[in-house]
Amino acid sequence: MVIGGAGILTSCIILWLLGKKKDWGCCPPVGLSCSDALLYLKPGKNQQKEREVFWRKKLQTCCYVLLSGSILLVLYSTWQTIERDDKPVRQVERPEPGEGKKQVMLSAWTEEGEIPLVIEVGERTLGEEEAKAAVEKTYILLKERIKGENQSLEEVSYPLQLITYMPETACHIYWYIDNTERIDRSGKVYTEGLLQKEPVNLTAEISVGNYKKEYLFSVFVAPIIMNKREQFIYDIKKGVKAAEEKEKTESSFILPAVVGEKKIVYRKPINNQSWVLGALMLVIVGCSMFLPDQRLLQQKKEKEKELMLAYPEIVSKLCLLIGSGLTVRRSWERIIKDYKEAQIFNYAYEEMLLTYYELERGIPEGKAYAAFGRRCRQHGYRKLGSLLEQNLKKGTSGLLALLQEETWQAFEERRAFAVKLAQEAGTRLLFPMVLLLLVVLIICVAPAIMSF
Repeated sequence: MVIGGAGILTSCIILWLLGKKKDWGCCPPVGLSCSDALLYLKPGKNQQKEREVFWRKKLQTCCYVLLSGSILLVLYSTWQTIERDDKPVRQVERPEPGEGKKQVMLSAWTEEGEIPLVIEVGERTLGEEEAKAAVEKTYILLKERIKGENQSLEEVSYPLQLITYMPETACHIYWYIDNTERIDRSGKVYTEGLLQKEPVNLTAEISVGNYKKEYLFSVFVAPIIMNKREQFIYDIKKGVKAAEEKEKTESSFILPAVVGEKKIVYRKPINNQSWVLGALMLVIVGCSMFLPDQRLLQQKKEKEKELMLAYPEIVSKLCLLIGSGLTVRRSWERIIKDYKEAQIFNYAYEEMLLTYYELERGIPEGKAYAAFGRRCRQHGYRKLGSLLEQNLKKGTSGLLALLQEETWQAFEERRAFAVKLAQEAGTRLLFPMVLLLLVVLIICVAPAIMSF
């Protein structure tokens, strides 16, 4: 919840600062591809200002993603808090015979705070059972389990697991201990007054049916060095274990409410996975930084496509108007006038509109037409700009014939481009068609399979 709150606060502050729309003065770079796309899509405009607007959009996108993810994170954490069973736990259910041991995670709440506990609860004991497994397997299992919380039998300070019955093999185990002052039959280890390691021999008599075999375990009892908190945790575990051992025949047992002189309240811990959602949110926010870049490059491709499709129409209009007796500039102005009246946005006509404004500002026609071809970055537009520039130098002789030939070639190129677009559309439709085929196959085959 803390991460979510910080994310909400951060995103709101950044959005508030971006909303003021103050000049940045110095704008971060946007990369070569994005810078080129901005120049291509926004010709004739202040590129520094356009980069600043682009960065504002990027930061706004990231902030909105961060805000949404943070709200989800706060809602998830709140839901986890509401769903938490906060009632004190007084009993722990014991597994039925054959289910094996289970671990119960609890939190012991004291005046000093929360102490996490992992309690191992054995299955409910019934009467005598038949032995069905080998003694050797019991010995192998016993070697690992006897250690309890100790690292090895060479240094024993905590209770040993002196198991009397192995459910995996149905074997009974009886223990012989040569020094019960240090280790008793329940496995408790007494380290009071111990200054150095002391050896203790444990003999396990494992029996299954009428077969018995003895195994020797040599252990070394070592003194415990614990601080105050470790001693308190040890006392809690010891009390819980004593309660579990005391009521072994019951389906549940009572947890100790007081250990030493301190009261304890047990609760189930929260399995809070909000950090996963937080990490995922940060990854999504990072990826969202690239969304405006992809959108910008996509707009660049759309402009290239629009220019390609509009070129034959522009050339044919110029050819028609020039053939009717108008000059190149008057023909250009007439096309722009019709475009403004239509009120339909088109990248190609926007480039012509920019050239029209340049002519109105007094830029020479030849330079304006040549700049028009360079800005469009396509062979046809460069050729058209060159033809119109040469017309001003050499006169109108032969211009109409050249435009008619260019119109014919432009329509041929547009036809080829349309075929290419149709092929790409067919490729995009291939995957949905495969999915539909799979659905049809499932509908046809499912009844036949269900009839068997």
